[in-house]
Amino acid sequence: MSDPRHHDRIPINRRGFLRRNGATSLCTLVDLTAQGLQISADLPLLVGDRVEIECQLEPESQIHCVLKLTHAAG
Repeated sequence: MSDPRHHDRIPINRRGFLRRNGATSLCTLVDLTAQGLQISADLPLLVGDRVEIECQLEPESQIHCVLKLTHAAG
């Protein structure tokens, strides 16, 4: 089975926070691409959900974004 993604994935494996509809959960930012990111979280998510992600990459580098989920597995 081929992977339809067109961008290289950069593995980062960093802990962060995910917020959806007022609920906050810990998450793991698995990897990044030029088009998005992959996360792992215990909070149930559905395609189309709008979520807020916050993650500290390095001491002076932080990701804070609001995005719409386009793929969900598990």
